[in-house]
Amino acid sequence: MVAFYKENKKKTFDRRAFELECTSLDLKGRGVGRHNDKVFFVDGMITGECARVQPLSVKDNIGTAKIIKLLKASLARREVNCVYAKNCGGCPLAHIEPKTAFEAKIQGVRRLFARQLKVELPDPKFAELSKSTGYRRACRLSVRVDHGLMRIGFRSERSNQLCAIEKCEVFTDRLNAALPALLKYLDQLSCRSRIGHVELLDSDGALGISLRLVCDLPAKDECILEQLASELDAKISVQEPYVEKLGTDRSEKLRERIVSGFDRELFIEVDGIKISCDTTSFVQINADVNARMVARVLESLEIKPGMKVIDLFCGLGNFTLPIAKAGAHCVGVDIVRAMTEKGMRNAQNNALPARFAAADLEAPFEAMSFAKDGYDAAVMDPGRSGAVRAGAYIAKQKVSKVVLISCNPLAAVRDLKTFLNSGYEISSWGAFDMFPRTAHIECLFVLETCKKKAKA
Repeated sequence: MVAFYKENKKKTFDRRAFELECTSLDLKGRGVGRHNDKVFFVDGMITGECARVQPLSVKDNIGTAKIIKLLKASLARREVNCVYAKNCGGCPLAHIEPKTAFEAKIQGVRRLFARQLKVELPDPKFAELSKSTGYRRACRLSVRVDHGLMRIGFRSERSNQLCAIEKCEVFTDRLNAALPALLKYLDQLSCRSRIGHVELLDSDGALGISLRLVCDLPAKDECILEQLASELDAKISVQEPYVEKLGTDRSEKLRERIVSGFDRELFIEVDGIKISCDTTSFVQINADVNARMVARVLESLEIKPGMKVIDLFCGLGNFTLPIAKAGAHCVGVDIVRAMTEKGMRNAQNNALPARFAAADLEAPFEAMSFAKDGYDAAVMDPGRSGAVRAGAYIAKQKVSKVVLISCNPLAAVRDLKTFLNSGYEISSWGAFDMFPRTAHIECLFVLETCKKKAKA
C-alpha cells in the first residue's frame, strides 16, 4: 500500500502591525482592545492608550500582541524607574497605579466567575491593598559564572538569560542590604560555578540563606560561609545531591544541612505566634498582607470554644496555629512531612491545641484517621493547581463552613464548582494584593451549606 506524503499545513495569521486602542484591562492587567472583530491582549497598555502593535498569536477571535510604538499615552501611566525593568520582567504591572491594577484584577475575577460558573459575584467584602515596594521577604536568585565573573539575579523575561541585579525594589531593606556581601563571599567559594541558585529569607529572627549545589560543599568553603553568616547575622544551609545507598531507588535527591550560623534562629511571627522555619520552608512572601489574611480567615470562621477545624494544605501552620489560639481544636494537613513535623513542634512550643498530619491530598487519603473525624469548618489554601480531591472530600463531608484561599482564579473556579454542585453557596469573598506589580491575585471565598444560610 502506497503512503502518500501530506504537507503539514500550519495555521497562519496576519502578522502585519496595526493600531489598537486599549478599552480595558483584563484579569492579568493586560490591555484589551478590538481589531477586525478580534480581541487582542497586550502587555504594557493602559485603558485609553493607543499603540501600534505586532500580533504574536491568533486563535479564533482571540489574539495577543506586543507594543511596537506607543502613540497615545495615558496620563495615568506611571514612570518605571527600575533599571532592570526592560530585562527582568518581574514587575509587569509597574506602569499601572497599584490601586488601578488591583481593581482590574478584582473585576477580572468577577468576569471569570460570570462566564464560567454563571455566578454573579458581588463587590468583594474586603480588598486588602499592599505597598508596592519593599514587601518581599523571601526570594530565589539564580547564580551564574560567565568568563570568571559571578552574577546573581533573576531569569530574564521569556529567556534563560540572567538579569543580574544589585538590588530589587520589591525586596525588604534587609534583603537588599545583604546582596553585596552575598556576592562577595559566594565569589570566593571554590565551588562557585557549581551553585544553581540561592534562596533568601528575611525572617523575624536571623537572615536565612540556602545554597542549591550540584556537588557536595568542599570542607574548605565552610569557613567562608561562616564569615558570611557572621557578617549578615545569618543561618546558612546547603542543599546537596545524594542517592540512597539502600533500596532500588537510584534517583538523585536533595539533602539540606546547616553549615553556618548554628546558634541563630529562623522564625516568623503570625498573630503573635512564633513559628520556627527553615530558609526553604514555604512562607507567604508578603508579611503585612499575610497578617491581614490570617485575621480575615479567623473573622470568617467565627470560632467558638471547642470548635473543630481542619486546615488542608497547612504548611507550617500559618492558619492552623492562629485558629488553635482562638480556641478551636485544629488539625493541619500537608503533603510535606517535614513541614507538618515543624508545625507540630511549633504547636507544642506555643502550647496550642493543634495537631498535624502528613498526607498527599491529591491521592487517596480518606481512610486516614484525621479524615474520619467530623469538622465544624474547613480551611483550604492549596497551591496553584488547586484542591480537586480535597475539595470533593470536604464537600462530601458536608462541613458547614469552608474558607478557600486561592492564588489561581482558574483553579478556584473549578474547585468552587464542586461545592456549588454539592449544595453550597458563596456567602462572601474578598481579595488580597499579595503580589503587587504582578499579574497575581490572592482571593478568599467563604462557602456555607444552604441549610446553614437558611438558619442564619
